[in-house]
Amino acid sequence: MFEVFYLEGEIQREIASPERLKELVEKGTRLWIDLIDSTNEEIIHIGNIFDLHPVTVDDLSDEGTRVKIEVFENYNFIVLYNLFMDTRINKYEYDVVIGNNYIITKDVRKEIKILEKIKNDEKALMKILSKGPDFLLHIIMDRIIDSYFLILDRLDIVLEETEDELFNQGSKECLFKVIELKRDVSLFKRIVVSEREELLGLLRKESMFVSDETKIYFRDNYDSIISIFDSLDSMRDSLIGIQDTYLSYTSNKLNEIMKVLTIIATIMMPLTLITGIYGMNFEFMPELKSPYGYYSVLLLMLAIGLSMVYYFKRKEWM
Repeated sequence: MFEVFYLEGEIQREIASPERLKELVEKGTRLWIDLIDSTNEEIIHIGNIFDLHPVTVDDLSDEGTRVKIEVFENYNFIVLYNLFMDTRINKYEYDVVIGNNYIITKDVRKEIKILEKIKNDEKALMKILSKGPDFLLHIIMDRIIDSYFLILDRLDIVLEETEDELFNQGSKECLFKVIELKRDVSLFKRIVVSEREELLGLLRKESMFVSDETKIYFRDNYDSIISIFDSLDSMRDSLIGIQDTYLSYTSNKLNEIMKVLTIIATIMMPLTLITGIYGMNFEFMPELKSPYGYYSVLLLMLAIGLSMVYYFKRKEWM
């Protein structure tokens, strides 16, 4: 399905057939075509109408294309990724084809689409379409970057909660959360790095369909992406620090436990030796006939144990 927007005195919005779309293109109308649940056949029609390369048609049909900008003679093909976060970060693809007088968009997410509010705001839509397809591309990037900031705030909250939970409870589940957060931040960072390169391309050599007036807005997008990138770098360092601190903490805790067990074992060694000697089944052992032998040996063992405790305390080993 093709949802088409264009200016003709006022904002015109219609669900266009391939024939109607071709008619609008031939009239030279400035168009925004949003692909909604489009079939492969419909995308092939789009490719024929706008003379899109077969590779672009394939990328529009499929999902999972990497973030990129491809430059062709009559258009640019741009793949972006929007993000949303439930318990983990999820990504979904946003495709854009931009030419001199048109822009084609495809938002693969079924639930909340990033330009749904703009579609229903005639004033905003009129302002955007009057400035051209490149300005709409800026708006798309702006909405995506805004969603990045929201996720960044959410990650900050989750990071603080996980850090508190980790050091208060110290469970393995908390450590797994830290590892998952590291993976999410790495995914986020990879996408941000790719889109930073895209923006650089739009501001430089790949910018044949972006006017100098609109480049100012893309510079603002670029500054925002750099800010997000720096925040993610800092967050990743914090996660590594939290993980290392926790592992050091648990290692020290384990060392303390081992020290106590070692001291106990060391104290028990001479006592075990004494009980081992008097546990031998020889008939002629002088102490066995002594009426005070048992109590004497117990006192000796107690004295040895207390002496060792005193010695360990003096050495500050316990």
